[in-house]
Amino acid sequence: MTTPPVPQLPMIDVYDLLNGAVDMRMYTRRILVLKVRSLVGGYIGNQANIERQLFPPIIAVADAVEWLESQGQGWRLVSITERPIEGISYWFAFLRRDQP
Repeated sequence: MTTPPVPQLPMIDVYDLLNGAVDMRMYTRRILVLKVRSLVGGYIGNQANIERQLFPPIIAVADAVEWLESQGQGWRLVSITERPIEGISYWFAFLRRDQP
């Protein structure tokens, strides 16, 4: 089994982290940005459809932050923000750790 690559940039996709596609053990930076986009551009339909499109990325961000904090590497959440870009919502979680 090969070891997943160590992220070189301070921004990684939430699903890459949750699926084990990156190895955070050798990540040397103190700041990390997790990113995820909404499932589709814009929200169409009734309330149930809006919730199906909106909630999974937010839940994935929360899961990724919780997983990182549980790994004993000193990661702590600083903030989470949402940014619409060309009609698509992107969610960003900013984390900092005590020791690189």
